[in-house]
Amino acid sequence: MRPLTVRVIRLAFIVVAFQTQCTEEVNDDGALLLSLLDKFIAPANFFSSWNSSDNYPCHWNGVTCHPDHTVSALDLSRSQLSGTLSSAICGLHNLKELYLASNSLSGTIPPELGNCTELETLDLSQNYLHGKIPVQLGSIKNLRTLSLYENFLNGSIPFSIFGLPLLEAIYLSTNNLTGEIPSNVGNLTKLSKLWLGENSLVGKIPTTIADCEHLAEIYVHENQLVGELPQSLDRLSKLQYLYATSNNLGGHIPKSLGNCTNLIEVELSNNQFSGEIPWEFGKCSNLTVTYATQNRLTGRIPSSLGSLKSLKQLYLNENFLSGSIPAELGNCSFLEELSLHTNRLEGFIPPELGRLGNLQILFLSENSFHGPIPPLFFRARSLRELYLYNNSLTGSISPKICNLTQLQYLFLFDNQLSGSIPAELGARSSLKGIDLTSNRLTGGIPSPLCSSRRLKLLLMGNNQLEGNIPPEIGRCRSLSRVILSHNNLTGVLPSDFLGSNSMIDYLDISGNKLQGRIPGSLGHCKNLSSIDLSVNQLNGPLPATLGQLSKLQKLNLSSNVLSGPLPQELGKTSLLFSLDLSFNSFNGSLPDKLASLQKLQFLILQGNRFGGSIPAWLSDLRQLLQLNLGQNQFQGQIPSFLGNLGNLAIGLNIGQNKLSGTIPDALGNLNKLERMDLSSNNLSGIIPPALDSLLSLGAVNISNNQLSGCLPKSWLKLWNSSSSSFTGNPDLCETQNQGSLCKCRGDVPPSSKDIKRFGKVSIVLVVIGSALLSCFIVVLVVVISWRLFTPKTRSTPELGAEVPAGLQEIFQLTENLSEKYVIGKGGKGVVYKVELPSRQLCALNFEDDTVDS
Repeated sequence: MRPLTVRVIRLAFIVVAFQTQCTEEVNDDGALLLSLLDKFIAPANFFSSWNSSDNYPCHWNGVTCHPDHTVSALDLSRSQLSGTLSSAICGLHNLKELYLASNSLSGTIPPELGNCTELETLDLSQNYLHGKIPVQLGSIKNLRTLSLYENFLNGSIPFSIFGLPLLEAIYLSTNNLTGEIPSNVGNLTKLSKLWLGENSLVGKIPTTIADCEHLAEIYVHENQLVGELPQSLDRLSKLQYLYATSNNLGGHIPKSLGNCTNLIEVELSNNQFSGEIPWEFGKCSNLTVTYATQNRLTGRIPSSLGSLKSLKQLYLNENFLSGSIPAELGNCSFLEELSLHTNRLEGFIPPELGRLGNLQILFLSENSFHGPIPPLFFRARSLRELYLYNNSLTGSISPKICNLTQLQYLFLFDNQLSGSIPAELGARSSLKGIDLTSNRLTGGIPSPLCSSRRLKLLLMGNNQLEGNIPPEIGRCRSLSRVILSHNNLTGVLPSDFLGSNSMIDYLDISGNKLQGRIPGSLGHCKNLSSIDLSVNQLNGPLPATLGQLSKLQKLNLSSNVLSGPLPQELGKTSLLFSLDLSFNSFNGSLPDKLASLQKLQFLILQGNRFGGSIPAWLSDLRQLLQLNLGQNQFQGQIPSFLGNLGNLAIGLNIGQNKLSGTIPDALGNLNKLERMDLSSNNLSGIIPPALDSLLSLGAVNISNNQLSGCLPKSWLKLWNSSSSSFTGNPDLCETQNQGSLCKCRGDVPPSSKDIKRFGKVSIVLVVIGSALLSCFIVVLVVVISWRLFTPKTRSTPELGAEVPAGLQEIFQLTENLSEKYVIGKGGKGVVYKVELPSRQLCALNFEDDTVDS
């Protein structure tokens, strides 16, 4: 809301005080103006000049009169007015100009304003008006200027407005208007300014717009227009400004625009234009600004653009342009900003660009340029920003860059630059940001980089820089982001390193060879949100002052030689979400104050000497995604409360400790877990069946424990992919009915005694089986001999019948083939066991109506 003065004056006060004089002394227009004040709220004394005792209102604040003392204009713009607009204002019959812009008026536009037939200018812009634009405004036939921009108007644009024959300017931008641009726009033959931008208009730009022969300004940007730019635009010989940015326009950019020789600014960015940039653009000799970014333009940049002597800004970035930069662009002597980034340009950067003495911004990043940075670049003394990152540039950075006294931003990262950084860089300029990351630079970091005390970004990671970090950098109070990681920096961090800097929020010096202690002065950098000093040779304790960093979110001190217990003060960093202290020599138990780190998602303490039991307060860290306590000296059992950490997904590592006992069933609750390491402890017992439900597991290591029983079925794929992660558990079975040492039955694994008993039973069964096999072979030989020499009887024998000798005895011995003597059944009949008087065992096969023995 626009500010209002506390004291306000309402018309009621004036009317009550001077009612008699109003009706007797002020003319009709004055009386009507006083009545309007009942709708307005204004700052104190604003209407003090509106005196009802005056004969005429012509000297009142904001009022202009005709010679006959009737009101011709009312201008209350920028008066901090609020309230609503009264339709009674049309009682000013000779009113030609009404200006109420830049106030805080609300409500709707009264349709009765259409009765203000003498109005030539209506300006209600920059208020809080809503609702639709009244169709009745089309009745104001003398209207030349309609300004309603920056309100909250909605609905479509009335056709009636585009039928006003004298209309010269329409300002409807920055509302919530919908629908299409009225097709009768061509009727506005006197129209010079058409502002429809920043609405929600749809459809195509009407081709009839070319009938507006006086049109100089077209603003249709930030709508939802589709189709192509009309080819007939070349008929608009007076066109100076064409803004169509941020629509869904497509097709080719019309070559006919080259005939609009009065064009000053063309903005076509963020559309779907395709094809090549018209060579004819080079004929627009008055062109100063060209924006065609974020389209689908292809082909080469036309050399004809070098003829645009007035060109100041050329933005063609984020397209699919190819080829090299035309050297002719070096002829655009007034060019101040050139942006060609994120295309498919290649080749050498033309040295002719160094002739652009007024160039302030050069943006050529994210292309395929190669070769060195032309030394002529550094003759452009006005250059403020140089962006050449993400190319394939080689060679060194010329010391002449130090002559660019206006240089503020130098971004050369992701190239193949080599050599040292010029030692005087920053000594004569006002550097705010420098990014040389991911090159092949050597030597030291220049100490004058922060001479102007304005440097905010110092980014030089992934190079081969060496030596100490200059003390001047440590005392630079303007720095907000420092990344010097993955270099060969040595020395120690001074005890006052960055201690006086309240601006810095990101510090990364990881992957170097720094020694000494972590300076406690870092605890005074109250805006620090991320610290990464990992992979160095830092030693000593963790400074307790780091607990003062109330905005700290990430702390990585891994792979150093830090020692001692963790300070309780670390628990005060309540916003911390990632803590990595792995591979150091910290010892003692974990401070219980760390339970306050409720936002912690990553706790990585692997490879230290922490001891005692795993603390119970860990169960309070319900946001944990990764818990790594491996390679320490924790003792006791795995606590069941770890199963409460339901968000654990990335990993749980408690391997290589001194833990004992069984694996708790509660770990089966970690249904998001992807990796689990319980290896190299003294764990025993079975793997709980509940762990079979951990279907998200992609890696498990339980090796080198004393676990027994069967693996969960869902772990078989893990065993197949990495069987070494299960070794060192002699009593552990791969799966049911497999393994040489045990036989699993269901979910109950065999013990060692079961395995020995199974071995003895196996021996007995083998002996009995061998005896039965021998007997069977003997009987088989007897049967075969008998079948060869004895004829078969095809009828079923009965007791007492005449049967061969010996067979009658077999029937007696089997009690007439009783079922209790059956030892087998099959496709060849029934087999009976017979014990002869000689105590010899034999088998009897009763096959259909034949008996074989």
